[in-house]
Amino acid sequence: TQTKTRWSRKGKWLSKKGSSILCEGNRQVIYKFIDQHKNHFGLRWLLKRCGVYANGYYNYLRNTKREYHQTKQAIKNKIKDSKVIVACSTGVDSCVLLDLCIKALDKSQIIIAHVNHGVRKESEIEESYIKSFAEKNNLTCVIEHLENLNSSNFEMIARTKRYNFFLNLAEKYQAKYIL
Repeated sequence: TQTKTRWSRKGKWLSKKGSSILCEGNRQVIYKFIDQHKNHFGLRWLLKRCGVYANGYYNYLRNTKREYHQTKQAIKNKIKDSKVIVACSTGVDSCVLLDLCIKALDKSQIIIAHVNHGVRKESEIEESYIKSFAEKNNLTCVIEHLENLNSSNFEMIARTKRYNFFLNLAEKYQAKYIL
């Protein structure tokens, strides 16, 4: 068990074991940890505690931004003026992809496609989130409801219907890419 040994500047207990393990790890993991927790603990305190030089941390941030801009530029270069269907489930991966597309492309190029399987309680909440997000960001959003999929082979049937939905949307909107 980890014992609480120190009080942080923000009034929370710190674990001596956990902090020393983090500081012995991979530099990228440490930089990410610092970036995520700098507002809570303070940047200087974290840099000192983890034995990281400020210029190393700032170089990490600069490289991360450079990679982000390179990815954004690669998307622009690949897609150019074409339309793109972005399949969004409200999961982290699809939301990050959608965000990157919004930042890289003109909004008129993006069509959000969401499939509501109607199986989970959260399905309606996710659908309303996607609708409001699209409306707020002035994006085209098309939602498909899959009904009566109470089959023993639910995954295969749902996958086939999803893919058909995406292909039909691509044809309707003359989109060159489905992401």
